[in-house]
Amino acid sequence: MIQRFAKEDVTYQGLNIAECSPVFCSVASAGRAPLIMPKPAHFDLRAPRPAKQLVFGGGIHHCPGAALGRLEISEALTARFGPPALSGTPTWPPLAVIHGPDSVPARFTPRSHP
Repeated sequence: MIQRFAKEDVTYQGLNIAECSPVFCSVASAGRAPLIMPKPAHFDLRAPRPAKQLVFGGGIHHCPGAALGRLEISEALTARFGPPALSGTPTWPPLAVIHGPDSVPARFTPRSHP
């Protein structure tokens, strides 16, 4: 579950959600909507994905390409910048059960090339 808080009063599919109310989203149901994934229980890496994946996931839902994605971004950043350094204090959501911090302030120093 991921917890968020409503920024304003809203009605979603007949459900009234008041401003500042907690809203819990089930990440276990991600990728299982029949309109998006006609065969959600069928594992097929070549199946078209109309909805874009925004994260690498975790546990049994961990992306098989996560390591390659992290390696690619690491190579792209380190070719141009030095290692990142914290520039502030990371902030955490009220219930950090599944995901990590809300923000991690960091700075990158450009590499000097000879």
